[in-house]
Amino acid sequence: MGSGFGLRRAEIGQTGNGAVYRPQCRSRTPSSEHRTVACLSDLRCQKPETRTLWNTGCTNESMPNTKRNEIAVRELYKALNRQDLVGILDTISDQIELVDFAAAKTLSGREAVEKYFQNWLTAFRDGTGEISDLLAVGDHVVIEVRGRGTHTGIFHTLSGNLHPTGRTFEINFCQVFRLKSGRIASMHSYYDATPLMEALGLQIIGEKVA
Repeated sequence: MGSGFGLRRAEIGQTGNGAVYRPQCRSRTPSSEHRTVACLSDLRCQKPETRTLWNTGCTNESMPNTKRNEIAVRELYKALNRQDLVGILDTISDQIELVDFAAAKTLSGREAVEKYFQNWLTAFRDGTGEISDLLAVGDHVVIEVRGRGTHTGIFHTLSGNLHPTGRTFEINFCQVFRLKSGRIASMHSYYDATPLMEALGLQIIGEKVA
């Protein structure tokens, strides 16, 4: 690693769960628990098989909970923006509850939420979400987001399967997260779906999907 971080290559180590600490500051403070270097203010933790995932299980315990929670939400959006389903799932709790008010959906558990995100990633392969504002208080994080994308795949809804139009969309929405142990335990999404439907001129095909 470059000398600008004040760290030697040997100071990068692994935890028991295979995660790798990637210090992003000048700290030389050793962590006896993990036998590696841990930054007190900022820390990036990656799984060796991807080199991209934030692993909340090895977040520095000295980091304030509000900061850990903010990072988890930001990492969720980084994963969404790179179309990384595995990265998305790495930020959420096994007991997650997701409420999409515009779609009238309440989902519980990792498997159901995985299908939800997969649906969006398949339908909008170039979709991105830009966080314009963020507030972290206690175990909650609230964000305002501007979403953009192009409808290039089938999108499953309660009304039916929506055929891709190739048109782009832009929509603003708000999300409220509750986190537990650095992972997202609940996610509530608030947005007006009308502009999305009108902009894309979506067309229902096939049978209705619950």
